[in-house]
Amino acid sequence: MSSTTSVIKSGQKRGPDLPSYNNTESINHILKLMIEWKARPISELIQMLQEQVKLQHKDVERAMYGHGNFTLSPEYGHQQLTEQVWIKKSKLQREHYLTPPNQGLQTD
Repeated sequence: MSSTTSVIKSGQKRGPDLPSYNNTESINHILKLMIEWKARPISELIQMLQEQVKLQHKDVERAMYGHGNFTLSPEYGHQQLTEQVWIKKSKLQREHYLTPPNQGLQTD
């Protein structure tokens, strides 16, 4: 999935206290809020980034079955499942379903 077309924010109005819709500016805004605009050790920043990525993955997962604050873009709308179908999938099946084609492990 492309970072610009995988999911879109739904129903949120822009304002001075909300992040930009530019991906780089959005994550920059989130990070600044997380660190309260103070210098932090690099290890702490890495941990915060890891947590943010986990949250984003969870948002994508929820969008796959129509829950949460995000929806699939029209390009990926055909992949949406019902919550009941999603729940019946194993963890491995879910991970496979969320992995874009040609993005998994490659074998030589």
